[in-house]
Amino acid sequence: MENLLMNNFFLTTFNIKLYNEYAKNLIDSYIETKQTVPLICYVEEDDFTIYPQYENITYYNLYREVPEIKKFIERNKNRKVISYIYDGIRFCYKVYAQYAGRNLGKRQFFIDADCIFRKQIPEEWYDNFIGDCDFSYYPRPSYYSETGFIAFNCLSELTQKFFEEYIG
Repeated sequence: MENLLMNNFFLTTFNIKLYNEYAKNLIDSYIETKQTVPLICYVEEDDFTIYPQYENITYYNLYREVPEIKKFIERNKNRKVISYIYDGIRFCYKVYAQYAGRNLGKRQFFIDADCIFRKQIPEEWYDNFIGDCDFSYYPRPSYYSETGFIAFNCLSELTQKFFEEYIG
């Protein structure tokens, strides 16, 4: 792993439709609460100027950063989906975004775009949340089958192996 740029960073993914629906609340709350950790946003569009420009927010085109996502979508686009929770294409964007961010810093804190920040997170919280673990998460056991907030220790060999299997 080379070019680790950040100690900690938030990571999310959305497109312009989801931005207008709810991700704008995540971005606005990030700015309003004056978060100190950078926010990386993987989006589908090439024109990043359609999103708020802020010194600590960076946008990347997910399709350009991880072209494998297109193959996954193509392979699965005709599968019948009985419920949104079984929609692999819908949820693949977060998987591929997490994969894309695996080498951007030491610790990735993935946050779903439908979440918001209520107050500034103190620096020591990040160490306490993940510690020396490979990953840590907040479960939503009675509502969703997945988590809206998960942290990865990107320096961990096990985590890097997981990322390779994750999209494999």
